[in-house]
Amino acid sequence: MEINGTRFKRLIQPDSRTAESIETTLNRLGETNRVPGVVIRYERELWVDFIKGTAIASVDSAFVKNMAGFGGGACPRKSESADIG
Repeated sequence: MEINGTRFKRLIQPDSRTAESIETTLNRLGETNRVPGVVIRYERELWVDFIKGTAIASVDSAFVKNMAGFGGGACPRKSESADIG
């Protein structure tokens, strides 16, 4: 969708709770070149910034490896050790 020369992605979810959950997750991740910023949410509709990319053509081992790397980079975990002795 384009408004005044700016592109957005309009996502319609099955219900408002799902839309709210996606909005919360995107806001927690913050704006990056991999995760779009939230423009607005109204009920079950969510508008986000458009990120140019290519559609997924097939899922192979390289794709899975890239997605695992993306997930690890998007949600880094704090390493903790515990003394269980």
